[in-house]
Amino acid sequence: MPKGPVYLLSLLAALRSAGLVLVAEAVARGIAALADSDLTAETTRLIVVLGIAGALLRTGSEWATSVVARRIATDVKRSIRGRLWRQIIAGEASGGGTAVLAADGLDDLDDYYISSLPATIAAAVVPLLIGIRVLGADWLSAVVIVLTVPLIPFFMVLIGKHTQQRTDAALSALTRLADHLAELARGLPVLVGLGRVDEQAAALEQLQRRYRERTQETLRWAFLSALALELVATISVAIVAVFLGLRLLNGTMELEPALLALILAPEAYNALRQVGTAFHASQDGLSALERSQAILDRPAPPLADRPLAG
Repeated sequence: MPKGPVYLLSLLAALRSAGLVLVAEAVARGIAALADSDLTAETTRLIVVLGIAGALLRTGSEWATSVVARRIATDVKRSIRGRLWRQIIAGEASGGGTAVLAADGLDDLDDYYISSLPATIAAAVVPLLIGIRVLGADWLSAVVIVLTVPLIPFFMVLIGKHTQQRTDAALSALTRLADHLAELARGLPVLVGLGRVDEQAAALEQLQRRYRERTQETLRWAFLSALALELVATISVAIVAVFLGLRLLNGTMELEPALLALILAPEAYNALRQVGTAFHASQDGLSALERSQAILDRPAPPLADRPLAG
């Protein structure tokens, strides 16, 4: 994939972070001014400007990210699908599994390029910029974020490996099912003549059952991963809130920076949580992409071994 779209997505993620910071600044300033009974006309105008600018930046960057990601997904699918169909027509690739992959399997790439790729880029940009602003407001909250943020990628990798294995198994089961259906369609007249239809129907039912089981296993691990990520993020934000609350009670911290740190802290974890969610949603797409590359990189068979057209 060209580096240009990646740089553009990184810039949009930075603009989204700036929008989050501006909105948090507006909310923190407004609540602090109300609590101190110091909400002047000048402060109100500043809060409104910050809030509107932040909302526009965030909304605009999210819309632009969606447009860019969809364009990338469309271009990649068109390129790979065209190459696969050319190989099938030329007899360089055969089997029902390849046809299913070219027709429907590549649609799973949408989850990767539209969700997972932008989320991965945002996870590298958003926590860094958010952390810098939190550091300017409260260094202790920034330290807590720095110490707890790595826990989310750790659990993502730990659980993601098992999810990847189960996703690959589900895709392999689907491929076997498609190949079996293709062979069954070609040999159906012979099977009817030999009276072997019932046996093939039983074998087909067994393949379907295996595919359902693999899919359910993948969903169970995806839900477990989401639960683990949510738990880590919730506990981490709670730790930040406890430290802020204790210092507010002791009078060693002002309200505005405490609110700013408390509002921004969840956003640092949210970017990483979105990566975990998008990662599991895009596993089918990644598996389809790997299978497509394996088929396209496979050397063409000799002319004598290719199936005859028609």
